[in-house]
Formats: sequence, structure tokens, C-alpha cells
Amino acid sequence: MQERQQEAKAKKMQRHLKTFNENSLVNEKIKDATFSNFITTDEDFREVARSVRRYVSEWLPGNVLLYGSYGTGKSHLAISATKLAINNGHTALFISVPKLFSKIKETYNRDSTITEDGLIGLINSVELLVLDDIGAESGREAWCQDKLFLILDGRQGKRTIYTTNLDAEMLEEKIGGRNYDRMVDDLKRYSMVGASHRRKEKLAW
Repeated sequence: MQERQQEAKAKKMQRHLKTFNENSLVNEKIKDATFSNFITTDEDFREVARSVRRYVSEWLPGNVLLYGSYGTGKSHLAISATKLAINNGHTALFISVPKLFSKIKETYNRDSTITEDGLIGLINSVELLVLDDIGAESGREAWCQDKLFLILDGRQGKRTIYTTNLDAEMLEEKIGGRNYDRMVDDLKRYSMVGASHRRKEKLAW
């Protein structure tokens, strides 16, 4: 009996990983990111990493916002959280918001294999969603805000991690008041303001 349960759990995890690989819109540079290979000399950032890991490991309620400068590791931690959630048997997706809107537009093509409703339904069905780089999207502002509302409204009561480079005022202006109100509900904020690790790497050659 126990062996069958373990086998079923393993198959369930594989399905989750397959969903992650097929549907997550991830920057190639951070696909291999984990908590173990998150390297920083900033003790505050290490504490943020511990907090995000605890959020997933202990499956704490509420939502998380990682705010800060470019290249400080926000997306690294967010995708690490996604992988940990999947390894722990939860369904999870990591999605770059700018790429998400491009993906939604692709569903309007005749030969698309997924509809807009199907894509948003998948996003809203997972137990943990990461919306990476929220506020960085371009295009028709009203259209972007309407699509984002469908997601944020559908995520009420579920766990969501957000990353952004925008401060509170700029973010509210970008995504609109009603979206911002839903986003900040039951939200734990972590600051990751500092020097870009990517710039340090480039300067080290």
C-alpha cells in the first residue's frame, strides 16, 4: 500500500515538473537557479532567501513581494521557490509577466493550440504562482491591466510571489488601482535593493 502511494506521489511530481517545463515562461539565464546556488555577500539578501525558502517549505499563507534593483537575485529566488514547491508535491508556475502578455496575444492566432481562457485558467489553477517582473510589461495599458485583473482576481486566496523593480507608487500607477489593491492583500514585502550581481560579473573579466 505504502509503495503504491509513493509511486503515485512520484508520478504526480513528474506531471507537475512537466507542466512547469511546458508552461513556465522563464528566462534561460535563470532556469538552473536553486536556493543552493544563490550566492550573495549581502546578509540582508541571505535573510530574504531564508524567508522565501521557509515560506514554501512550511507552506505559509499569504503572498510575497520581492522588490529591488536589477540583478540582485529576485528572479533567482522566485524560480527557486517554484522548484521547491514542485519538489514538495505542489503545483507551481513561474511566469515572466512581459512574456505572459506575449503568450496571451499568441492565443489569438488561428493555429494556436491553447485559448486565452485556457491559459489564464491554467495560471489560476496552480497552488503557487510566480509573476516575475510585474510592472515591466509594455503595450496597451488598459488591455494589460484587464488581463492582469483576470489573474489577480482569480488568485485570491492562493499563494502568489511577485517580483518587481518598481516602488509602490510607480507600480500602482503602472498596473492600476484595482490590480494593486488585490496584489497587496495579505502581502509580505522583502526589499532587495543593492548593486547588480550581473554588473559585478561583467566587470570581473
